Amino acid sequence: MKEISAELYQPVDIVIDGKSALPNLFFAQIKGIFKGPQGETLSIPAFYNGDDKWIIRFSPVSLGNWYYEIQSTDVDCSEKSGMVIAAENRNKNIHGRLRCNDSCKHHFVYEDGTNHFMMAYECNWLFSLGLGDPQIKKVKALIAQIKQYHFNQVIMNVYAYDTWWSPGNASDADYGPPKEIIWEGSNDEPDHGRFNIGYMENLDRTIALLMKEGITAHLYLKVFNKMVKWPENYSVYDDLYFSYIIARYQAFPNIIWDFSKEGFYELDKDYLINRLNLIKNNDAYNHLTTVHDDRILYGRCADRLPVDFLTAQQHKAHYRHTDFYYFTLLETMKKDWPVLVAEFGYEHGPKGADDLTYKQGNSAEDLIGIAYDIIMAGGYITYYYTYTGWDIIDYSSIPKGYGYFKILYEFFTSVKWYAFTPYPDCNCAGCRCLARVGHEYIFFIDKVTNFGRRINLKQVLDEMGDRQYKMVWINIYTGERVETDIKHVATNSDDYMKELAILNVPFGETPALLYIAAGE
Repeated sequence: MKEISAELYQPVDIVIDGKSALPNLFFAQIKGIFKGPQGETLSIPAFYNGDDKWIIRFSPVSLGNWYYEIQSTDVDCSEKSGMVIAAENRNKNIHGRLRCNDSCKHHFVYEDGTNHFMMAYECNWLFSLGLGDPQIKKVKALIAQIKQYHFNQVIMNVYAYDTWWSPGNASDADYGPPKEIIWEGSNDEPDHGRFNIGYMENLDRTIALLMKEGITAHLYLKVFNKMVKWPENYSVYDDLYFSYIIARYQAFPNIIWDFSKEGFYELDKDYLINRLNLIKNNDAYNHLTTVHDDRILYGRCADRLPVDFLTAQQHKAHYRHTDFYYFTLLETMKKDWPVLVAEFGYEHGPKGADDLTYKQGNSAEDLIGIAYDIIMAGGYITYYYTYTGWDIIDYSSIPKGYGYFKILYEFFTSVKWYAFTPYPDCNCAGCRCLARVGHEYIFFIDKVTNFGRRINLKQVLDEMGDRQYKMVWINIYTGERVETDIKHVATNSDDYMKELAILNVPFGETPALLYIAAGE
């Protein structure tokens, strides 16, 4: 019996040599049935990898011996059975699959119980950055850069071709069209029945790197406005595309399936739901699924929608009077599931407001203010940079926003953010509140209004009772922290016990956080 060693949660490839009489070996049906030490059974489909070889990519979900049998009516396999010996996971960045938190419904938790503060980074063309380089040096450089700032998810396409606003390879930093396409043939005449194995192996390396670094790959399986000639809906080639991608990547623990970027382009909602069910039925590991920005789908089809959390986009440029706080709060109130606002603006380049690779852009200050509004409403956030969001990828300079998002992440993960809930009872002009009522309060003080910057300190004090407490101001641009007390929060000693205290923010008009915690 063949024996293979693997670490918990990490994929291992079982390579199968075989012969098949089928004219197209990508359609050969073959699977491994794995029986685990705790009575688990996983049915894992194989994928064809060229040269009469199939791969069953498997990752153990518990320690011990996993016995497997190879089953196929299409392929005469040289080996029929084996064992995977699962040892402890030694990579501290890997915590298993991401799950919705049953205890805190609007949040995420890993398989090993580690809570997850989702702070995503959109890099749609990451799949293209490493093509032609087996060492994927550029991918490694970009991922090392964004990891320093705590971005822990990359939202990316499985495949895309080009953008209408930057057609062709206009510079060395323009990765659309990519050097290779996902299928054999050309973009104009793709062979949807045969995958380009070299392309897929590059994507393997990219997703494996993200896994190693503890970064989730949020995969758009389709994209509608990037010049791709997709297989016809419901066709055998459409089925092959979805089933092949699921078979090839489901063993990676760091996967989120997203039917499509801007799913609203797919008008046939029955088809969209059909594809989501296909994903669910073929994924033995039950990774999280979602759909990016399809309000008709989330609204009219909510009762039969097989997704685990909401992914939305809400652009300031498109909705100039949008209150991002109340937009997010409303979405969290509709259903007990996490809400990811995946697109709310794009930071412009280092040369200023007109330094763009797309027609619109935002300042770092604008974006971080929106990000806090979303977090304070119980949602999660995604960062977009004009030079890495789409097919132009230039990471030669560090955007200002990186530092702002790092400060946000470090503050919220320094407290048990998942135990806080939005607390509009304490919202006042220019301020938002998250609370563990009676224990901890976080105020985001955004801007000076005609009514000043006010919070309901009396209510906070009443809810904390007679316990000792601490108060800390945090500058959201610099991370500077200033400890204070209740009298120094208000503008004078007469105000601090009134129902609404006028805040004396130590950083002037700079947006700030105020953290109040009662002694336990």
